[in-house]
Amino acid sequence: MIKNALVITRHTALVEYLRAIELIDESATIIPHCDDPETIRGRTIVGPIPISLACVARSVIHIPLRLDPSDRGRELSLAEVRERAGEPTEYVVRTAQQVHDEELLTYPRHVLREGGFYC
Repeated sequence: MIKNALVITRHTALVEYLRAIELIDESATIIPHCDDPETIRGRTIVGPIPISLACVARSVIHIPLRLDPSDRGRELSLAEVRERAGEPTEYVVRTAQQVHDEELLTYPRHVLREGGFYC
């Protein structure tokens, strides 16, 4: 269970589903939309967010939903979400610069000075 998760969705049945499968608890913050990096920074996010915001999150959990064309644009019931939901998958997204910076912090300074892994 994720404590203090930030769930970004406007779909009530999805929130109910996340609680039913014990992915989140009552401490989760539920918001319909977010475009503020500071709200996301360092947190575990459940729900779709742009990749430019995902890279400031600790991680992003995606719940795949197998939707038919007739499902689009309407609210699904909890039973329908249960039926269509796939396995939650957690992703960690970083920019190339973040990865580079993290790798630089990993290697001993003498390796970097001697041209070790980076030229």
